[in-house]
Amino acid sequence: MILKVLVLILLLILGNLLFKLIPWKYITALFGIIVLLLIGFFLVERTSILVKNRLLESTSLKGEGMNEIMMDKQVTPELLVDLKSKYGRTVKHTDIVVILSVENDRNYQFKKFYIGIKNNKIISIVSEDPKLKTTKGIGIGDDISTIINKYGNNYIHSLEEIGETITYLDKERNVKLTFIMYKEKVFQIILTKY
Repeated sequence: MILKVLVLILLLILGNLLFKLIPWKYITALFGIIVLLLIGFFLVERTSILVKNRLLESTSLKGEGMNEIMMDKQVTPELLVDLKSKYGRTVKHTDIVVILSVENDRNYQFKKFYIGIKNNKIISIVSEDPKLKTTKGIGIGDDISTIINKYGNNYIHSLEEIGETITYLDKERNVKLTFIMYKEKVFQIILTKY
């Protein structure tokens, strides 16, 4: 993204110089071509992510969760009491940014993690809590090689608006596990239905 902005700035500077040397209609055509190329690059980048999703081999995420918080687990009053005793009370606003592509009926927000509920079952878990680990033991601060060692090579590595991501898909269960990286370490873990 930064590279695209720098290229755009460079093009604007060159355009200013060209404006003094070349007639206006040629400059307009040149900038039109540049804008079309930038739009094309954006579309190709997004399309390649969709193609990778389709071609990516499925990774089994059966029974996946974080500590005792499991995907598809029934939410009971006992579970909520247990979570509050281990992780503190729920809060109105978490300290984390939660971006999900799935709608929840309700959610529970704790200081460092979030649980999304639909039909009284857990369908989303977002964590920045170092106490929470995935079923295979990955937690905040782990590196990419540790993730690949535990979950395998069938992942999508991409740069998103939220940062560098490593994503595994379980196509049979429609579950997605995403590790958001910062300085080559896990910063946030998102486990959700898709």
